Amino acid sequence: MLLRQLERDYEAHWLATDLRRELLRRIARLDAKEPLDTRAYMEYVGGLPSVRIGHHNLRAISAQYGLRWEAPLFDPSFLGALAGLPWHAYRGRTEILRRHFCDLLPPEIIERRTKAVFNRAYLGDSTREFARRWNGRGLPEGVDADWLKDHWCTADEIHAGTVLLLHQAWLETEGATGSAAGRVPPTDVAACDRASQ
Repeated sequence: MLLRQLERDYEAHWLATDLRRELLRRIARLDAKEPLDTRAYMEYVGGLPSVRIGHHNLRAISAQYGLRWEAPLFDPSFLGALAGLPWHAYRGRTEILRRHFCDLLPPEIIERRTKAVFNRAYLGDSTREFARRWNGRGLPEGVDADWLKDHWCTADEIHAGTVLLLHQAWLETEGATGSAAGRVPPTDVAACDRASQ
């Protein structure tokens, strides 16, 4: 049952069957490691490599432009306040926002039922142009290049799980060789601006 749910959530159709099964097994193992104690859970999430590396990279990129990147929802004092609550206090996003931010955020934000989507930042004209001319090379074994090319050319939103493969394909076929002079990488700046609005 759990693997079926993960398959539905992650949909890694671009991977060969054996690789997809292994991915889902690893995700299930990670999910099973999540602590039930709220304080231990906050520490666990904050210590995940994806979180630590992501925050490090965002700080480094921001610093190059003279900016300081912060994640207030990962601030130790905020996480400490959440960690002091029992599990039954976590009744979803709306309840957490209402409990902690009702004096700061308008009701439209607190009661919002949809989630912001940032995948469109990778689906601008530059991405589609790259996907159309891409020859399918530059990806690891077990990745279905035909599926990805079709997805990148036709999907309304690029699946977030394919974004690193998109960049790898671009680097391997155009970016790293210098043949991309004058071309932008697949991330479309105008699409990034639209996604942040």
